[in-house]
Order: sequence, then C-alpha cells, then structure tokens
Amino acid sequence: MRGNLVQDCSFPPTRIGDIINRHSNKIEYLELYLSQTDICQLGMDDIELPLLERVSFGPIFPAHLDNPVVVFPHAPRLRDVSLAASFEYYTLPWLQLTTFEGVIKSMELFSVALNLIEVKCSVESLDPMPVSPVYHPHLQSLAFVPIIKPPMDILPYLTLPSLQVLHISEVEDTAYPSLLEFFERSAPPLTTLYIRANNEDFVDWEKSVSSVGATLEKLELEYPTRAVQDSILCIDGDSYPFHRRVETSTTFPRLPKLTSLSFLESDGVDYDVLLWFLKKRSWGEGTARLKSFRLVWKHCTFLPSIFRAGPERDLCMRDLRRLAETGLNLHIGTESTNHLRW
Repeated sequence: MRGNLVQDCSFPPTRIGDIINRHSNKIEYLELYLSQTDICQLGMDDIELPLLERVSFGPIFPAHLDNPVVVFPHAPRLRDVSLAASFEYYTLPWLQLTTFEGVIKSMELFSVALNLIEVKCSVESLDPMPVSPVYHPHLQSLAFVPIIKPPMDILPYLTLPSLQVLHISEVEDTAYPSLLEFFERSAPPLTTLYIRANNEDFVDWEKSVSSVGATLEKLELEYPTRAVQDSILCIDGDSYPFHRRVETSTTFPRLPKLTSLSFLESDGVDYDVLLWFLKKRSWGEGTARLKSFRLVWKHCTFLPSIFRAGPERDLCMRDLRRLAETGLNLHIGTESTNHLRW
C-alpha cells in the first residue's frame, strides 16, 4: 500500500494519523506534505509500520530545530528517506537507513547514519564547521544538488573509502580546491564521476582524475574546455596516426576501465582526434571497450562544419555510423537530437 497524504484544512493531521494507523500493516511507501508541527501530531513515534520501506516528507514550514520530531522508530524495513527539509528537524532510525535525500546544515548525518550507501544532498551552509573530516565507511554514492543556489562543497570534511559514484558538477566552487586532497585521503574505488570542467582555476584537474583513473568507468564532463577534452581524447596519443602535432599529457592516466564518456554543453571538438579515440577505444586493445559516448553541443542552433554538406561531412558521418553499428552507443548533437540519425 502507498500513501500520499497532503495537508488540507478539512483533513486535520489527527485524521491522517488515524488513517495511517488503520493501514499501518500494509503501507510500504509514504508521502507526507505536512509541517513539522503537523507531523508531530500524527503520532509517528508510536505507530508500528512493519512493511514501510520508503518515506518522503516535508517541506511545509514553520519548523523548530530545537525540538526535533521522532518519526518511524517502529519501521524495521525503512531504508530510504527523502526529506524536503533539513534532517536536523527530525529524529529517524538513522542506523538502518541506506539511502538519504535532503538538506543538511551540519555533518551530523554522516556521523549518525553510518550504514548509508547513497546520499543526495543540498548544503547551503554548515554550522558548526567540522574540526576534522568525518569518516564514513560504507557510503558508495554522493551527489550534491542545488535547491535555491549551488550547493556548498563539503568534501573537505569527509573521508569516504568506499565511494564509487561522485556527482559534483553542481557545487558552488568549480575550481574544486578540495577534490585532490579528498581523493588522496579517501583512496576510493571510484567508478563514476560527474564534474564541471570549464574553470581555468581547476589546476588539479589531471592529478585529481589520475588519482582515481585506475578504477574510473564512467566520466561525465559539463562545459568542458577544449584543453580538457583533448587531455582525454589524446590519452592514447602515442599511436595517433595524423601527421600534425597533437598536444598530449605526460601525467594524464589512460583510464583503462573507461566504458562511458560524455561531454555536455561542449563548444566543439576536434573530430579527427575524436574519431581516432573512438576507434581505438571501441577495439578495446589493452583497455576496456568503450560502450557509450555522448557529445552534446553547447549552442543548440550551432551546427559544426563537419556536419554540413560536403565530402568531409560524408566521411565523418560514415565513420561515426560504422562505429555505432559495431554496438557503440553514440550520440552527437543537441540534448534532444542525435545528428548521427539523419
């Protein structure tokens, strides 16, 4: 049974509490769009919910941080919480949770919910500021999402040795001054990284990716500069077949396990270099075989010259389509239009 209970002046919280109580042995998923005061009146601290697995509640205010409301202490299967308000307003059975989505204003979540595997959070400020990084042994996926403004970067205050997925493309400071130190401190087996790559102040770009390059399987870059794109597309530059000089890095890793690569909101790319990279990586010689590549142009009305009529366009399209026919999931165009499907 699923519950979707919305605040209504003719449907008081006590009545909602009665309904939940009546069906408590059947409810698996529950949504509550009520204020903290109204949720307090539901009596969720007493109701037994033996099948409840997921809850989503908030964000109607006012809320009182000094008096957190105890909720779902008798829901032994509860694992997934989506909270459209700061988690400090409520006391949940933190140790049994594996998934959390919501707003955080301190690092306490990572200290009390030690079995979390996935966190999607928005952070506008921290109070108090942590003295040292919080160690969380089990977290595998961390994403920062905006609500009103870009979220604060809290990586300086975390050590996550089990982290596999990191989504930081929305954080406020895209120079990522804490990223390299975070990777070195956590030494995570990271497989997936979503990141913005248009800030020239991101001086630790290559070192940061190098520190997780041995395990990285999926890399998604938003607004990548040409230099950043080339640093990836030319990682196999030792065997680059063209006569003109191609700038390659001596420090950038080969990303031997990379299977998915995306350039989102790109200003353009060198298609000769791209084709060679895709061909070499689709063969999988000495590396994992690339399964997916997406190039989404920044300007939706701009069609690169390589896709205009002419012999150059025909050769490029032919080679790209042949790659797609081999099983490579290939998207080049706008977010909504794949120009390889003309």
